[in-house]
Amino acid sequence: MTASQHYRPSRPIGHELRAVLKNYFDEELYSAGLTLLLHLLTSASTRNPIQPAYTPPANFLSLAATLVLHPKYTTNTNNTEFIVHSNAAFKLLRTVISTVGPINADLSSAFVFTGADGPRRTSLRRRGTSTAASSDHEGDDYSFSSLQEGPEPVWEVAQDVWHLIGWAFSCATHHPARWERYRIFLDLLIDAIQRDWQVRTAGDPFLESSSQPSQYSQSQPSQSLSASQESSVKSSLLYKYILDGTSSFGGSTRRLLKAIFSTGTPENIALFPPLFPDETKLQRPGEADSAAPRPRNVHSTFDLDKGDLGDWNDAGSDQEEPDTQPMALDPDPHSPASASTNSSNLTTTFPVNVDPYSTHTYRLSLLTLLWQGCSYPLLTSHVRPDIFLGDLSTHLRFIPPSHLLLFTNVPAYLPFDLLEILTQRALRTHLRLNEKKGRRSRGEEDTEDLLLKDVFVKRVLGAGVERAGWAEGARAALWIEAGARLARGELEGRWDQEVVERGLMERRQRAGEARKKNAIEEDGEGDEAEAVLGRSEGRLKAMLQNWGYVNISRSSV
Repeated sequence: MTASQHYRPSRPIGHELRAVLKNYFDEELYSAGLTLLLHLLTSASTRNPIQPAYTPPANFLSLAATLVLHPKYTTNTNNTEFIVHSNAAFKLLRTVISTVGPINADLSSAFVFTGADGPRRTSLRRRGTSTAASSDHEGDDYSFSSLQEGPEPVWEVAQDVWHLIGWAFSCATHHPARWERYRIFLDLLIDAIQRDWQVRTAGDPFLESSSQPSQYSQSQPSQSLSASQESSVKSSLLYKYILDGTSSFGGSTRRLLKAIFSTGTPENIALFPPLFPDETKLQRPGEADSAAPRPRNVHSTFDLDKGDLGDWNDAGSDQEEPDTQPMALDPDPHSPASASTNSSNLTTTFPVNVDPYSTHTYRLSLLTLLWQGCSYPLLTSHVRPDIFLGDLSTHLRFIPPSHLLLFTNVPAYLPFDLLEILTQRALRTHLRLNEKKGRRSRGEEDTEDLLLKDVFVKRVLGAGVERAGWAEGARAALWIEAGARLARGELEGRWDQEVVERGLMERRQRAGEARKKNAIEEDGEGDEAEAVLGRSEGRLKAMLQNWGYVNISRSSV
């Protein structure tokens, strides 16, 4: 499906109307301007869905994104008018992405991070208009005077998208109210990246034919792409974001993965600090809002003859008194923000056992996008897929077993080819595999496919765990379970019942051993890990019985 079939074409907004909108934004009447943009965008869509839609310029969309996230308009205000601005910005961006799409809306120009150390206050003031509009209005200056002393754009306070992502997941741990805003911002951003990448790579012979892991390598020639398609892919949000995050680190993806796996540890916060000043400070109900306009003194007298101008003597008090009850978007029932929180604890750094289901959708989506980008031919010269896989395997190596289940689940949340590679790597890391038939030369790498069902039964099911401890045993059990679900082919030969039962018993005994110097297990997670191990063994037993192996003694599991 092409972009023209799925999205409406874009149409630039006229100069006069954009001048009106600029006046709205200069006066900080954001909700009025954003609502007008939304009406222009959706006009005539029900009568003629292929009619070009009036699309906001890139700098207007950049401003809207800042309003969605900035604490002044969300968590650090009691002014309902400010929160209405933020919600109107979210609605506009969501409609733009779904109606005209990221390419027609020129989000590759609107969603550009200039970095906290880059030129200040330039991206929103002089950022180029959309491609369709720029040809008709070259030289127009749509700087917003409200931003000269107003909130800093999110595109400038964040070093790059990975800085934003890392801090967002730290908020999920320590600042639930802020996470609620980052959550909806990530919804928009991930949706835009996915749609942008899907359209730009549609019909790509590489993506259609490459399903084996061995094809994701530097040997894949980029010359197979046409010049126009290569240019289009290089203009994508995903391509730019990966290059931004790796170009200064020698092509390493460690920082990107640290952002995705951030849980608010001191190390995470040091690497991905807060974006805005006093961001975690919450405005309590009834407190004076320093950012809110002061209400008029409606009881003042007005006598022009005596020079008494009443409340008009108070410069800057030309707004009506706002309501005291803030509006907010409906919270996600799985989000930490939906739980009861104490505002006095939100700025305190303390370890929290985060429910993985509150953030796992975003982490898995970002990992999927990162894998799609790193394994694409145009990026393999900058980011090697094998280095990314090694970095990712290292992160998964230390994840608590209860969280690891999200990554080993089959049917897979992750791309199938990525899960296969990770499973084979993990089996070799966690287990003392039985040697394959035939001798290997010293130093020869073991490259046998462990997910062939016959090889899996002979080399994996009877293997012992490399390290002691319940957590290590649970991780090994989960990867073995994933391997059993991914196993291909048919069994050749007969089952070796004694070997399989001995492997089950040895892994459980090894997991229950007293903690040794090289055991990897955190204090307090033994009971939980033991429960994860027991459930995984039960599921493995059921799968083996479906394979026709019905003589497993109950004492072994």
